[in-house]
Amino acid sequence: MTLSGLIELLLLVAAGFTYLKINQEQEMGEKALGVARFLADSAVVREMIETQNPQPYQLRFRELTEAIGAAFIVIGDH
Repeated sequence: MTLSGLIELLLLVAAGFTYLKINQEQEMGEKALGVARFLADSAVVREMIETQNPQPYQLRFRELTEAIGAAFIVIGDH
């Protein structure tokens, strides 16, 4: 294999990894947006905000955080 062929191969590999990384980041963003929309439409979240008492729901959201592989979930009313 010539030097130019090796360089071309390295460039193709780098481009492939870059493409995969960009796609993975986009998928993660879409997943996060889907979770946010789900939670925004959730009656439990609305009730939690209206009563201003998140305590009964803490464990439920901790379990959801683990289930979706998130580091954390933030819920606010603004």
